[in-house]
Amino acid sequence: MATLSDVLKEISVDTLTDKKNKERITAATEGREKSKRVKLSECTFSRVVVYQDQAEVRRDLSCCLAEGENTVTVVGFPEVIDPDSVRVELKGGKQKTDVTEGVVQITDVVYNSQYRVEFEEEMTETGGGEIDKVSLSVSMSESDQLKREKVMIERKISVLKRLLNLLSKMNAVLLDEKVRSSEEAMTRVKQASTRDHLSCVVEFVEYSCSRRDELDKRVSSLREQLNSVVTKLETIALNEARSGGRVGEGDREKGVGHEYVRAVEIVFESDRERSVEVLVSYMVTNASWSSLYHLRVSTEDSSVQVQYFGQVKQWTGEDWSNTYLSLSTATPSKGGNPPELQPYHISRYYPPVLRGMKTDYIPTMFDPTIDDELEGSKQIEFCSALPKAPPMQAVEVSTSQVQTGMFIQTFNVQRPASIPSDSTEHKVSVTVINLESTFENVCLPEMNTNVYLLAKATNTSEYPLISGPTSVFMDNNFICKSKLDSVSPGEEISCSLGIDPLVRVSYKTGDSFQSHQSGWISKGTLSEEYNKVTSVKNTKKKLVSVKIVESVPVSQDDRVKVHLIEPVCDKVGVKVGVSGGSVIMNEKNHLEWHMQVEPTSQRKFLLSYVVEYPVPNYY
Repeated sequence: MATLSDVLKEISVDTLTDKKNKERITAATEGREKSKRVKLSECTFSRVVVYQDQAEVRRDLSCCLAEGENTVTVVGFPEVIDPDSVRVELKGGKQKTDVTEGVVQITDVVYNSQYRVEFEEEMTETGGGEIDKVSLSVSMSESDQLKREKVMIERKISVLKRLLNLLSKMNAVLLDEKVRSSEEAMTRVKQASTRDHLSCVVEFVEYSCSRRDELDKRVSSLREQLNSVVTKLETIALNEARSGGRVGEGDREKGVGHEYVRAVEIVFESDRERSVEVLVSYMVTNASWSSLYHLRVSTEDSSVQVQYFGQVKQWTGEDWSNTYLSLSTATPSKGGNPPELQPYHISRYYPPVLRGMKTDYIPTMFDPTIDDELEGSKQIEFCSALPKAPPMQAVEVSTSQVQTGMFIQTFNVQRPASIPSDSTEHKVSVTVINLESTFENVCLPEMNTNVYLLAKATNTSEYPLISGPTSVFMDNNFICKSKLDSVSPGEEISCSLGIDPLVRVSYKTGDSFQSHQSGWISKGTLSEEYNKVTSVKNTKKKLVSVKIVESVPVSQDDRVKVHLIEPVCDKVGVKVGVSGGSVIMNEKNHLEWHMQVEPTSQRKFLLSYVVEYPVPNYY
């Protein structure tokens, strides 16, 4: 019979055991409460900032914290994430301190590209996990099957191509494409003259043609199958990127196994239980945007409406649904150090010694041929007793194309937009700018006599306009597609509205006159005078502004001189008044006439200059 002490001892042991079990359960419960896992897809978008070649994604995270240290793991980040760009902060600052709210802060943020997620655990804690894992497992097995099918189709295509090549070689031998001697040719002709041989040749040719057609059809069919398989593989790869990871090898049974995903572990320190709002941001590649414009010109009220759009595309693996966008002109980069300038070495050039040559023919001193582009410089050649030396090769300088940013600006799109991860451009509206405009007719008669109507306006808005394609409309009629150059606030916008048929230009070049100035033959000079007349006719019933651009030769040799006679305007950037307008010489040595032409009237412009060069010596 048990004594009272034995009973009390058993009761105390049972009580102690129950207490330890309760402590274990409490500790496990608290551990689960202090360690939570959240899917990234459950975090709503706050804003997405799109750059020229990447994007910053900002998401809002709400979580409940217990007293003490808490770990929240966000899983399912896209494959194209930049691990070094992950940033987590409490809304209102990295640390909150308040008498009533207490203190909560983020003590650590760790990115893990190989975070292990167990299937069973995932299905236990979250609903619908089984469907996700099974679908992912099925897609993986389907991917393996499609890859094997792709290899088999490629092998079949290779075999059919070899058969086609063999038929081509047999045809070449039979039809005697390469007969090396006339005797061999005659022998084959005599053999081919027999009826049996000819019938065999005809039968083989017919068989070869039909066989080639059949093989070509089979190759085409196999290529279509191959394209279909490749498309399915690309779709599966996109779904894998959206899932944030791959299933572990050998763990594809339903509800069993694990996968590795990209995750961010956030460690909080809180003085009591509370709910917090957290902003999680990260950079991703495979995203970009570009500018697009609609320019609507009204000739009635002389106005220009600029409709500013942004074309956004992304294939990051996650859909940006109902998200506020910001379009930035900045280009974030990891390396911002300036390049190192290397020494620039040159050496003396020793020209080759050439002999003089005699000739009875004196070529024309000056070639007035106009270059294809007014942007280029005119080349004037003069005669010499020595042949022209080859270009100097002692120093070579490599040139590079450099793109410089005019400004860094961020455009906040007012309305939320949805940009799926499909690598196609989606248009979002940035703003609408209304400007006052003026019109000018421009002609480059040396190039052609077409008169182009330009609309000009000053960008009085606060928006800088980035270079991009433009659709131009005039009086609600589509005119053309063009390109708008970058324009800062306060700068001028110029847009071509096409050819104006109501303003006509004719261009004539007069004969050149050559004269000889007195002096020794070796020291004398020759000169040639050139006259060019441009006529502008306005058939409209209103005054038009006309801009005529003509080039004046530029000498590249001190012994060759160019003297401008008419108009008297030889200083760069100095405007000279003339009848009906003004003329100015720009930095490219082009004359710009700015004139007003009355309704149904005509005006002429004269360009006259003399080229002076030394008389050549002949031996």
